[in-house]
Amino acid sequence: MADAPVSVIIPNYDGRTMLAGCLDSVLSQAPAPAEITVVDNGSTDGSREMVRRSYPSVKLIGLESNLGFAKACNIGAAASSAPLLAFVNNDCIALPGWLDALAGAMEDQGGRVGAVSSSMRNAGNAALIDSAGGEIDLLGFMRDRGAGMSAALYSSRDEIPFPCAGACLVRRSALAAGEPVFWETLESYVEDVDLGFRLFAAGWRTLFEPSAVVLHEHSATGSRDPLGKETRCVRNRLLVLRRHLPAGTFRSLLPVILAGQAAWTVSALSSVRIRQLRALCRGTLGGLTMRICRDPDPRGHLLMARFATPPEGGPFRRAACRTAAEIVRRAAARNRE
Repeated sequence: MADAPVSVIIPNYDGRTMLAGCLDSVLSQAPAPAEITVVDNGSTDGSREMVRRSYPSVKLIGLESNLGFAKACNIGAAASSAPLLAFVNNDCIALPGWLDALAGAMEDQGGRVGAVSSSMRNAGNAALIDSAGGEIDLLGFMRDRGAGMSAALYSSRDEIPFPCAGACLVRRSALAAGEPVFWETLESYVEDVDLGFRLFAAGWRTLFEPSAVVLHEHSATGSRDPLGKETRCVRNRLLVLRRHLPAGTFRSLLPVILAGQAAWTVSALSSVRIRQLRALCRGTLGGLTMRICRDPDPRGHLLMARFATPPEGGPFRRAACRTAAEIVRRAAARNRE
């Protein structure tokens, strides 16, 4: 493990049955973390009582209500003291060596590593990836890299655009003084994408570490509110793009993005996917109208130019990505002039 100690932060909301397994796996890590903090988001299922009774060495922060994933993680980070911050979802089981592998990757010889993402495996089949970090395409769609694919295809340490916040390590000093780890406006979902954009803009790298393995019950918490989850995913994608792309670049991309949203809406209508249709409408409206504080020196177009994945889907999607690629290419070229 790297010389710097690690604080582990676990956000929890009514996850008592999952939380016990997560805590057992983190407590068994060697070398041990400097501290473990559970931030409970207003649970009513006995989570807090279980932590107090069965895990007296774990720091417990109880919140009055569910303030969202981002806020809970930031509260845990503020209450922790170590220079390295490990975030892990309560629906994860960390395999032996997980924390040591994450901390070791922070010392990558390429230097300037601000975050490291775990190899998140499917709890039902550990040979399959749930997330090998994040990826983004030229329309700004963000995905878990390798989801559903063989873990053997993701066996090397790679540089990626952003980590998966479900199980990652963040260097506290990579953040500006007083800056929270996650953007709280987002509440939950896509907050790790925003972190990746900020780290990239500040000259830090994000890595995927294949030997840092956790078993993951995918969306065990988010599945309780599927409409809210889908709405925030749509909204937060747009908020992050607005925040991190130059205003002119975002305006140029917006017709392409909205055309994609329209095609998505038509697909939802034709298949009578009412929940998805509602999420698209609500999320798009919120993503385009909410007031935000833009990055004063946006470099999101440079991240997209470097890391964007090839276009997927049908002819319309591929054509839209080609148009977006030209817009991003021109914006990146202006940045180099």
